[in-house]
Formats: sequence, C-alpha cells, structure tokens
Amino acid sequence: MSYLFVQFQHEKKRPLGFRGGFEANMLCYQLGFNEFEIYHSIVPWLIMGKRLGLNMEELLGCPIEPDSAQWWVDLMNMIAYRKGFGDLLSEGLFRTIQTLGQKEYGDPVHTGPSVMNGLAPEHNGPIDMQGGWGYNSRELQWEMPLPMALFSGLKWLIDTRDPHHNKWFDPTGKLELALFEEEDPYLSDIGLKLAHHYSIRGFLIDSLTLCWQFPLRNQVPSAHYPVLALDAEARLYSAATGIETSEQELDRIGDRIQNIDRAIQIRNNDRTAQMEWDAIVPNLKKNPDFEEDRFKVMTENWYEWLGWDKKTGWPTRTTLEDLDLKDVADDLEAIGKLPE
Repeated sequence: MSYLFVQFQHEKKRPLGFRGGFEANMLCYQLGFNEFEIYHSIVPWLIMGKRLGLNMEELLGCPIEPDSAQWWVDLMNMIAYRKGFGDLLSEGLFRTIQTLGQKEYGDPVHTGPSVMNGLAPEHNGPIDMQGGWGYNSRELQWEMPLPMALFSGLKWLIDTRDPHHNKWFDPTGKLELALFEEEDPYLSDIGLKLAHHYSIRGFLIDSLTLCWQFPLRNQVPSAHYPVLALDAEARLYSAATGIETSEQELDRIGDRIQNIDRAIQIRNNDRTAQMEWDAIVPNLKKNPDFEEDRFKVMTENWYEWLGWDKKTGWPTRTTLEDLDLKDVADDLEAIGKLPE
C-alpha cells in the first residue's frame, strides 16, 4: 500500500485522491526514490516551512500545491533530473537543510495541525523532524510520549537508518503496556527487552523477506485479524526450507545477524557508542520530558543487555563466541576493535 495515498492537509483542504496518489506513487517507484524521503521528509518540510513564512516557494521556483497530482509529477522530475532546487533536494532533506542552514531551515518550530493525516493530529516541533543517520523520524522518535520515546531511541542508536521501517511495535502489546506502568522506565529491563526483541525481529523480517505486519503476531485478536501462533515465522521457515526451526532458534539467528551487522558497521564505518550518542541524543532532547543524564545510564544498560561493551558499543568476544561467531571476534581483534 502506498503511503502517498494518505491525504495531505493543505490550505485548499482538497485530497490528492486515490488516482493522483496512485500515479504519483508509481512515478516514485519508476524514478527509484525512497518514498518515505519524499512523503515524510521533503514535502512536509516544504509545507510547514511555507506555513511559517519561509521562502519555500521561492526556493522551489513554483507554488507548493500537494493537492495537485501534476505538482507531484513536476516535483519528482525536478529532483530526479536535478533541475533548479531539485539539484539540492536530490541529496535528501538532511543535506539540503545542512546546506541552507540548520538554524534558518531546520530549527523553526511548527505548532499546529499535522501536514499528513494518519500519524498525529498535530505536529509541534522543528520542521526538519530529523531522527538520525540522515533519516526523518516520521513522528516516531522524540515526538513520541515517554517512555515509548526511550526504547524507540535505543533502536535508533544501533541502527543505520530509521528503525521503524521494519522494527515496529504494537502499543497494544503486554510489554508496551507494562513499560507505561514502570515506576522508573529509564532503569527498567522492559524497555531493553522490547528494543532487543524488535531489533532482532527486524533483521529476521528482512532475511525472511516478510513484512512487519506478518504474521500479525502482536495484534489484538478480532474477527478480521486473528492472532496467529507466536512461532508462525519459524513454522513458515521450516515448511519452506525443510529445516525444522523453533521460535527460540530463529531468535538466536536474529541475534547472530544483528551482531554480524554490528561488526560490519565497526569494521567499515568505525561505529562507536559515542558516534551513536552524538547522532541520536540531540534529537531526543527535543522532547521536553527527556532526561539526558538518566538516558545515558539506560544506554549503557542497553549495550550490556546486548552483550556489547558499554564504553565502545562493540560486541565482546564472549558474546560473539556464544553465537558461534569466533571468526568475527578474531577479525575484530586483528584490527584492534574488540573490547578488552
């Protein structure tokens, strides 16, 4: 399902419509765009900036009319063929704002109705909505209420993009509800367990070529969406491959994948806990209820929960060898990136 089908709230209050949204979506695919970058980053930024009186239409070189299907066609072709302002937008919103100036074009605060129906009724915060690693938060990081923003932030820390593309949560789940009941969510193991579960589940979803909505394992039962067995992915894998696998064994595979991914980040990109703190925490601080010092403790507990060194964020030899990844530990040690 295309996210461009969701109606944009604009001055004229007219929906783009199914046909216009469908055609814009198909063009988005044909041009090889990241649909979220267009829909959740660039267009909302343009609309909110215009609402605040910034010179968005002057920069773009045309009126901002997201209720028009032709406007979407013109915008995407401008970006794809690097015409006019599209030359800068083609680098993505993060680089666009860094070039124009964060203070002038990223930090202005929008207070009022959300640009998009379907996420939140209002958007009260900076117009760039950055989450980290150059990706828009889609109102799923600092915009979330505490304590959900905390375990969301943990997932952002160790990822390389927006983790909510597949590392989703269901706020009707028992653990999520239990987190709200915790006296001190910063010190609770529930947030760590949630972040870990959804992180490894995301790797499994990608590896099994499934969707985060399948097999609806965390949904509330109803006549239309019955909850399938919790081991549905494992049963599917067993049926497709002939290799009998349990849910626990599949989770272990997810852990192996996550640690291999981590080792690649460390080897190729010099990934460290400090790098992650610098990339994510400034955005979390946009939440007025966020407590930085206490989140520091939570972050250290998070790395230890994963079996990683809390100072560097690097997996320990014990963790890697427990996952039958001795060769990975040896490789990291050879380049001086295995914690003592």
